[in-house]
Amino acid sequence: MLCDPYTSTLKEIIGHYTLIGNFITSNGTKTNLYFDIKGLLGDNTLNPRLDVAIWDYLQEHIIFDNFKSVGGLELGGALMVCTFIFSDKVCFIRKSERKHGLMKMIEGLPESPILLMDDVIKSARTMFNGVKVCRDSGYEVNDFFCVIDRLDDDLRKQLEKTLHLKIHSLFKESDFLNV
Repeated sequence: MLCDPYTSTLKEIIGHYTLIGNFITSNGTKTNLYFDIKGLLGDNTLNPRLDVAIWDYLQEHIIFDNFKSVGGLELGGALMVCTFIFSDKVCFIRKSERKHGLMKMIEGLPESPILLMDDVIKSARTMFNGVKVCRDSGYEVNDFFCVIDRLDDDLRKQLEKTLHLKIHSLFKESDFLNV
């Protein structure tokens, strides 16, 4: 978790892109809180502040020697690695195999170890699949980063142990319950 001044600034920014209503998540569960990080990434007046905060977090919590490329998971993570420059080498990890073009699951310039990124983690299905695709393709993955972590603590610990990686986030869902 970040310390001020970033926490209050980013909560304000992300608060503008936190919606309350009836939503269905990518794994089919219902929620009344939706984090529109893709909308924030498209807002070039606000996303530079998010860029600085993520950069500072990565410098403080993930040793840059621990990864040689950054992999964005489709779609939020792919937008993040395109919007922000975290590495000289970037790749994109698809959710499913393409039936045209190069027909690759990983596009771009992957190099081990890969730091995987996504905007939000809820069920961890996308992260799990991304880790599997990378490792099945011969790439090492030790860290996963997201802007907002919606996992419960027990599931996060279980995933870290099972997948042998560290899950990092700027915020937990609970940080926004009073926004």
